[in-house]
Amino acid sequence: MCVGSLSLSLFALGLAFPTAVGICSFVTILAPRGLARLLLVLVHFMTSIPTVIYGFVSVFLLVPLVRDWFKTGTGFSFLTADYH
Repeated sequence: MCVGSLSLSLFALGLAFPTAVGICSFVTILAPRGLARLLLVLVHFMTSIPTVIYGFVSVFLLVPLVRDWFKTGTGFSFLTADYH
């Protein structure tokens, strides 16, 4: 369980960090003012939602999609993991 948690955490960090740096760079440097404001509002909205809600969305929406897509197993996998 410890190895699974550590690998999931490192994978999430490896995915989230470059995405966050890219979004911040785009909003502050490249984006036109209107698009930058819209993206900042979206980011602020997403950060106001508790992670438990994202977990419920993952369990009730993402897990059935993965189960139907792969046609095997329960759908609970590394792709649908919710670590908080």
